[in-house]
Amino acid sequence: MRYFDTSFLVPLLIPEPKTTPVEKFFESLSEDETLVFSSWGQLEFASVAARLFRMGEMSASDAQACIEQFNRVLTQSFRLHAPSSEDFRKARAFIAKFQTKLRTGDALHLAMADNLEVMTTHTLDSGMLEAGKQLGLSVEGCP
Repeated sequence: MRYFDTSFLVPLLIPEPKTTPVEKFFESLSEDETLVFSSWGQLEFASVAARLFRMGEMSASDAQACIEQFNRVLTQSFRLHAPSSEDFRKARAFIAKFQTKLRTGDALHLAMADNLEVMTTHTLDSGMLEAGKQLGLSVEGCP
């Protein structure tokens, strides 16, 4: 089972420098792997689309279409996990390890992945990657 944070999935729908490597990564996975994403990440993705609209980089209709396409991808390919009270408790404990410099959303992603006992958490966020390693978690970027 593999957990993905929002930063790893954004390039699938919004072109950026990591789009091609992320696409190749997903193409390399076997079809029987369980891919997990969170409802928290859905909110984060919607926020990315809204920010691009606010910055004038995407029209409102394109932002809405992007969110809808993202949700279709999730429905077709991912198991969706809703954060539990235990996930929030663990996220607070991770944040309390101040040397990790974890932000709220990243701590919640790492906590959910840890509680689900996933094989690996995938992120393109260098701060989250470093914090996960400091916490002894299996965290990887994109090759």
